[in-house]
Amino acid sequence: MRVWQMYVLRVVVGLVAASAFVSIWGGWVGLGGLAGFGPVNLLPGIGDGLTVDLAITLPLGIESYAAIALYVAVSGIVTGPGRVFAWLSAVGALLLGAVGQSLYHVLTAEQLDTAAPLGVVIFVSVLPVAVLGLASVLLHLAEAAHRGAAAAADEHHGSAAALPVECDPLPAEPDPRPSSAAPADEDPPAPVVNTGALPPAPGLAELSWMAPLPTLDQPGQRQSASADTSRDQPGDPSSPRPANGAEPPAAAPAGTGTRPAAELSDDELLQRWVDLIQAGDLPTDCSVNQGAVALGTSWRRANRLAPHLAAELTERVRVG
Repeated sequence: MRVWQMYVLRVVVGLVAASAFVSIWGGWVGLGGLAGFGPVNLLPGIGDGLTVDLAITLPLGIESYAAIALYVAVSGIVTGPGRVFAWLSAVGALLLGAVGQSLYHVLTAEQLDTAAPLGVVIFVSVLPVAVLGLASVLLHLAEAAHRGAAAAADEHHGSAAALPVECDPLPAEPDPRPSSAAPADEDPPAPVVNTGALPPAPGLAELSWMAPLPTLDQPGQRQSASADTSRDQPGDPSSPRPANGAEPPAAAPAGTGTRPAAELSDDELLQRWVDLIQAGDLPTDCSVNQGAVALGTSWRRANRLAPHLAAELTERVRVG
């Protein structure tokens, strides 16, 4: 259906609803007048009061409920018992409206336009109470269906969030140490073309070979015990050097041990991470990837320890 066709349909349905509204309104008001629904002062003793003709409550209650119940049934905004009740009550309200219109026109045709029979009066009198009960039940069923749908959605999201998340394996860090000569059958490396861009930053493994610059001793300043003892002195011809000119790796900080990361508990591995940062081998704001490579452990385990790193550093500085 095209857009203009939808607008034409809405206009036609609006005209039909307007004509039906006028006829239904007049029939219910007339039947209410015959059944004793007339002007009533709703606020007696308060000034002039508030006088309302009770006959208008019949079309407002019955026909409005029929329209809203039919909307709930057709639109499918609720499912299960709520939708079934909406269908049944909508059809029932439309049938009551048809009976009421028929009674009014029959009484008018028989010239009983002064008072309705006793059965008609009782029938019209109980309609507002019946419509109130139907509307209350429909509202409660719709709210129950909405709460059930919301709870099912929350349970679905919670179960989806609880599923384990698999991480891609970390890429292997390049070995900064000089490698053996390439086999003769391998092609030589392609020449590097100078594009004017900055050279790539060295990786963590390459930085771990660099020795920190010597600093002057100052009061209150601590230096790593391995800074002067675990690195070769510059200019020593007996000390082997890597081809890139970097320093050999420093010894593990004091107290961290030399056991592999797989044999350490989480607390011991966290202590080793703190020791590496205090020794200057890792920056204070190092990433999880850098910490995992420096500790020789998996990224997942380093990521589990990372939230406790700042607190451990603060405690170490406070105690020290």
